[in-house]
Amino acid sequence: MKQRILTASILIILAAPILIWSDTIVLNIAISLISAVGIYELLAATKYIQNHTLTVVSIIYAAAVPFLFLLPSESRHGVFIGVIFVFVVVLFMLLMFKNKKYRLEHISVAFLMTNIIPMFLSSLYVLRKMPETMVVDARMDFVFMLLPIVCVIITDTFALFTGMLIGKHKLAPAVSPKKTVEGAIGGAVFGVLVFVAAAIISEKVIGVDVNLPLFAAAGLLTSVIGQFGDLFMSVIKRHCDLKDFGNLMPGHGGILDRFDSLIFAAPTFLLFVYGMDYIGVHMIIH
Repeated sequence: MKQRILTASILIILAAPILIWSDTIVLNIAISLISAVGIYELLAATKYIQNHTLTVVSIIYAAAVPFLFLLPSESRHGVFIGVIFVFVVVLFMLLMFKNKKYRLEHISVAFLMTNIIPMFLSSLYVLRKMPETMVVDARMDFVFMLLPIVCVIITDTFALFTGMLIGKHKLAPAVSPKKTVEGAIGGAVFGVLVFVAAAIISEKVIGVDVNLPLFAAAGLLTSVIGQFGDLFMSVIKRHCDLKDFGNLMPGHGGILDRFDSLIFAAPTFLLFVYGMDYIGVHMIIH
């Protein structure tokens, strides 16, 4: 427990400057590093890391993706398609010319996860810059980026405590034996409270008009899908016969063990905000 607390303290210290300068390229650099290490851990878990060319190509691609979001909107889509196209061509060239070493599942897993991790995490950058799209009030950009981060931390913490106190029914015993239905519900409830509290504080401190029911709904969806992300990564660990993806963070495991929920929670909140805006229902009442 002491090791876990010490590691958490170090993570908070490291996260502080990233959050302070999150409106700069610092956030993209952080996402890039997390993505690169995450892909390394995943390829190590699946033993695909023995295929050195695949590993190098995947890590470079994962590290590059977060910086593509810095491009002007008029050129971003074209560059994205070009980068993905080059990545796919390289993967299939490996399959064609080194078919004794590479199998289709190697290429498929590399492509899937090397896109999921950096692109989903880059949702944090999009949330931070969302006022530029006029979807939300410019005063809420930092809050919107911070919400999924705090939500998954609180959800994970209270899912654990609730499960320990009253957990009786296993949530997914074949995947994560210690997780319970009661724990998941408890985590989701506190995840909603994070969003509700943020809405009320923002209204009082920043002076924005918020749609409180919509914030609550966003909190519920973000918390639930975040927990799904945790289970999804647990499935991979089970298939690889691993307890943790690594030991980079003593007491917490690897990068993917710490960011598994956020990988899915961040894009969930982003899509919720854009979806509501599309149908004309706004989280921030203009």
